[in-house]
Amino acid sequence: MPHKSDHLQLHGRQYRARVAIPADVRKAFGGKAFLIAPLGTPDLSEADRRKGEHVSRFKRQIAQARDTGDPVLHDARMFRRWEEERLAANPNDPEDDNAADAQLLEVSEIIAEEHGNEASQTFYEIASGRATPLTEYLEEWIVDRGFNTGSASHHRRAFAVLAGWCKSARVKATLEGVTNKIAWQFSDKCLHIRYPDPKTFNNYLWSYGSHWKWLAKRARVEANPWFGLNDDGRATRLRDQGARKRPFTDGEIRALLSGRPPEPLHDLMMVAALSGARINAICGLRVLDCKGGGFTFHRAKQEPDDRRVPIHSGLKEIVARRCAGKEPDEFLFHECPEATAKRPRSAAASQAFTRYRRDLEVDERADWKRQSNVDFHSFRRWFTTKAEQAGQLPHIIDAVTGHKRPGETLGRYSQGPSMAQLRACVEAVRLPSLPAHVRKVLDRRPHAPVRRTRPIRARKRSA
Repeated sequence: MPHKSDHLQLHGRQYRARVAIPADVRKAFGGKAFLIAPLGTPDLSEADRRKGEHVSRFKRQIAQARDTGDPVLHDARMFRRWEEERLAANPNDPEDDNAADAQLLEVSEIIAEEHGNEASQTFYEIASGRATPLTEYLEEWIVDRGFNTGSASHHRRAFAVLAGWCKSARVKATLEGVTNKIAWQFSDKCLHIRYPDPKTFNNYLWSYGSHWKWLAKRARVEANPWFGLNDDGRATRLRDQGARKRPFTDGEIRALLSGRPPEPLHDLMMVAALSGARINAICGLRVLDCKGGGFTFHRAKQEPDDRRVPIHSGLKEIVARRCAGKEPDEFLFHECPEATAKRPRSAAASQAFTRYRRDLEVDERADWKRQSNVDFHSFRRWFTTKAEQAGQLPHIIDAVTGHKRPGETLGRYSQGPSMAQLRACVEAVRLPSLPAHVRKVLDRRPHAPVRRTRPIRARKRSA
């Protein structure tokens, strides 16, 4: 028997969908504390299947009620919602229809006096259902697709860019107003100029195209104007010119390890260079994940499964020093701030490394790129390169780095290589020789447990 799900309430003998209205927006809903929709079934599994459409619609309405950025747009949405509720309650009452039309015209005239004829026309078209705001279904789409916090922020930012351009180009910021011609003009006159990096450019186009595809499946738009606008050819040309992410060179590895970074950064760089792990996975390691001579990297967005990687002999002192005196559930890199809904534990460390790398002038970027071709992930690229150059088999390297192994035999049937094979791969990677004076400094580093190091903090942005 299925368990009771969220947003479901048994009312009499049948279930209904219910979403709580936050106290700060209840006034927009007539003081109601919940939005409710009957599901017409006593079966819990069927009710759980039917609730999705209502829950996403309720959350969209709550988000719209909270968004007061454009008062005309906000009022138009609220008027339209009240009208939909009235029609649902009294679908065949012509007197109510006439009264609603008269009220709509009256409000439109007031808006024309206060905000001008253009704002009045926008209000009338949206409130009457003749036009749909650009972001009308954005929150519903985000909830329905289950995007995480970072992806959701990117999609909201993408639509803010599109809405801003529509305003500057005097194009109606409605779903109906974005035609094939308008989509092409926006991508050519705004996106290409603002985001010359083809990866960023295509990411924005993917947001629009995916949203319109979702709308078309629900018959909310007739066509997808973004189809075919992605620029794969330009991305290929720029990659051929060398404008792509790359591993660190041995000289850059020497420079990074020979500098004077904060102590957590030095240890982070060492673990990344000699394990090939991602920065998120490293910052998420706990003491109990480092027992038995190996790291246990747990399943995450970029880690489809838990995996065990032998600890390189060059890291044993660092791991022992960082584990000493700690409880099993404490983090190996305790200096990293706790994760929040918008920032992972690794965010501050990644930003600190970027500042340190730029101070050392370990950088490479094309004129049109916002980001450098080298970053913290370049340690992972360097590890993979060195393992291959040491003669290690590609599928063994894939097992160490957590990449999907190719083919039916290795990808599906094999249980993976042995720890001895993994250890041989890890130990095959050697750091480039450091200058003698640097080795002396590193040898004199304290071996006491790392307990009182100042936390890594992100640099505050200037106002």
